[in-house]
Amino acid sequence: MSVRFTITCDRMSPHGGCPSQIVIDARTIDDAYIAAEAQGWQINEVPDHCPCCVNGPETTP
Repeated sequence: MSVRFTITCDRMSPHGGCPSQIVIDARTIDDAYIAAEAQGWQINEVPDHCPCCVNGPETTP
């Protein structure tokens, strides 16, 4: 049995937050993170970033 996880990009800029998110069906959150990383997401860093924001400007917490 799997659960649906939604991982959101935590990038903030002067113009607002990034709206990117990824929805993954996985058995555990760790499996979901592995799947997201395989698709270019930077996970388990503070904050998490989508592929478009990985090399973007500095973020604010």
